[in-house]
Amino acid sequence: MQTTNERMTEEQLTDLLNLAAELQAKAEASNDRDTAVMAYAVQKVCLELTESRLKSKASEQQLAAVVAENAGLKAENDQALQCMAEFRINLSMYKKFKYQSDVKTPATDAYLGEVRAQGVELFAERKNNEMMSLHPDTHAVGSIVAAMSADVKELRELAAQLRQGAAL
Repeated sequence: MQTTNERMTEEQLTDLLNLAAELQAKAEASNDRDTAVMAYAVQKVCLELTESRLKSKASEQQLAAVVAENAGLKAENDQALQCMAEFRINLSMYKKFKYQSDVKTPATDAYLGEVRAQGVELFAERKNNEMMSLHPDTHAVGSIVAAMSADVKELRELAAQLRQGAAL
């Protein structure tokens, strides 16, 4: 059997998932625990890989939208600079001109919101892990856990707001 470094297709991944499910069922029926555990692990890996690919594809689409949006902004900026050069606007007139941008960048805003939300979620997870590592014999552990739990909840709510486009 020759090995390759090519990615598995979605069809191959689905076939492997189904095969692992069948193998697990047969192994459980014959009380072959090691094979059943291995087949279950293969199923988990297939599902996680599928989920990872979906997230990657969504990120690629989001990045493409941001790139296209910024290319449009760059083109608008280049046109404005060209216009200024053509009309030879001097610096003093330019300084008096108050430019207010009405350019909308929803893809960029959504991308930045997601990045911010992921940062907040990482911090929330860290706080949650700190809370879970407290020993029951620690003095006033109940009040500490309650406070940390409230903090984690607040951080997760902030992450959700950031994803919905809330400004910081």
